[in-house]
Amino acid sequence: MKRRMIKRLFFISIMTLFVSAIYAQKRWIPEDLDPAKIILLIGGKPTDDGVELDDFLKDKYPYKFEWSPPDPIFKKDGKYADLELYRYALLPTGSSYSESHASLYDRKTGKYYALYSRSYRSLTKAYIAALKEILKKKEST
Repeated sequence: MKRRMIKRLFFISIMTLFVSAIYAQKRWIPEDLDPAKIILLIGGKPTDDGVELDDFLKDKYPYKFEWSPPDPIFKKDGKYADLELYRYALLPTGSSYSESHASLYDRKTGKYYALYSRSYRSLTKAYIAALKEILKKKEST
């Protein structure tokens, strides 16, 4: 009886985590992100295959963006002091030899939107996937 109860609780816990992950994945982009009204900072140019990312940005991302080293992104003064214009930054997170992730960073609030949990073999692929999600959100509004 006790063992059966533990199994049920374990199953419920796993299902709750699974459903939460699916819900979070769909909502990882902030509601107030409008790429037409900001300049998206992209932190650090990937060293893997940046040509593919450059082509994507040139051909499919119609909004303004700027490459930036990560350090200025975290400062609230200097070139990117306007936190309305330069509010969001796309940053690498969890990059390792075998997998890469991209996160959105809200410079105004200091909050990371790192819920995009899919792993990619290169940072370029992770950035392109994140940019596609931003475009998809813009199209749906």
